[in-house]
Amino acid sequence: MLKLGHFYIFFKMKTLPYFLLSLTLPLALFGKIETQVYGYVKLDAQYNSSDTGSTPSPAAVQVPLDNNKGLEHGELILDARESRIGVNLTETFKEIKLLGVVEGDFFTVTGDALNSNGRGFRLRHAYARAEWPSEVFMIAGQTWSTFMNSVIATANTVDFSGPVGAASAREPQFRVGYTKTLKKGKRYLVFQAAVEKQATDNIPNLATEIDTAQGEGQRYPLFVAKLTSHLKGFMGEVALAGSEDRYTDIDGRTKNKKVWGVQASLQIKHKRLGLYAHGQRLDGLNRLDGGNLPNVTATLTGVTLNTISIKRLKSWGWYAGGSWNFTKHLMMNAVYGWELADRDSIVEDALPTFLYKFTSIHANILYEFYDKWQTGIEYERLTVHSFGGENGQVNIAHFALWFFF
Repeated sequence: MLKLGHFYIFFKMKTLPYFLLSLTLPLALFGKIETQVYGYVKLDAQYNSSDTGSTPSPAAVQVPLDNNKGLEHGELILDARESRIGVNLTETFKEIKLLGVVEGDFFTVTGDALNSNGRGFRLRHAYARAEWPSEVFMIAGQTWSTFMNSVIATANTVDFSGPVGAASAREPQFRVGYTKTLKKGKRYLVFQAAVEKQATDNIPNLATEIDTAQGEGQRYPLFVAKLTSHLKGFMGEVALAGSEDRYTDIDGRTKNKKVWGVQASLQIKHKRLGLYAHGQRLDGLNRLDGGNLPNVTATLTGVTLNTISIKRLKSWGWYAGGSWNFTKHLMMNAVYGWELADRDSIVEDALPTFLYKFTSIHANILYEFYDKWQTGIEYERLTVHSFGGENGQVNIAHFALWFFF
């Protein structure tokens, strides 16, 4: 450990990437700031019964349909792009606890896979948090959406994508919250409210240069509220989200769609056994489900096919699972996920290949060894159903090795 005034660096300077070093050194000039680099190196080795692409941990939407004969062959994937690195900056200023986080990984499709296997860096989290003695806190920056159950009922899988039917989205946001401590400080409630970036799908037939997938042209943010309870052996939460999708055509005409979502999650822990469940209803907010379904479906109408009809896509999703700890370092996990789009919310002339139903099964064993090392082996099964009546499935054998730092 190197001590530089009141600035502590918990790593060897020569091993720190330059982009993290440039963030931490200027902060050393302004007071007592502790800096800690964290992350992990991960190697994925998996065999897929069908071709789902070159990336490990495929999303359900990547599963090919059975009538796609060109992708029926199996494939072996060896990859390290899920490895990640981050930095925590912590300080206390007049009893206010301050935290800054910057984290990224290399889980992208960019780079030369034939020779160097170089991958582009991807920003995951970049936010600041302040917590007052009154237990009021504030978060500003990019991190998990307040709507997401990022702490409660999270599935422990080797697969990076996790079960279908889950909420998964990182959002630029401003969030405020309050923690109400209950009996003896071991039980508490957390109230949170946030405004987050609003974005929606680009519609190719709209013939406009406005990039709605980047949030362009939207006039309202996403409003989110959440209540979380932490009790002895039990945790639960419920969250609500709402906003408006706005689409603009080449002639400047706009179409506005009110969108909303609700999710509930619970988790029970008793000795070695852990059980959890999550459910969600999304109406035009399917971007919060990790990307399996679009927010809307659209079709051309009118005599000259110059009018676009847009329908909000409504979906249900849930997953449930459990874990069993054999020892402190050895555990078994299993989770089943399900997601379905309401067929009556899909335009009638949707492509036959449009995927509207997904299921997933994950079962694994995780083992920690040598302090910072972990290995896992997992069986995964993904199934999909298309609007045209075709099905698809893939069976995956997945092995992974982590080194945490």
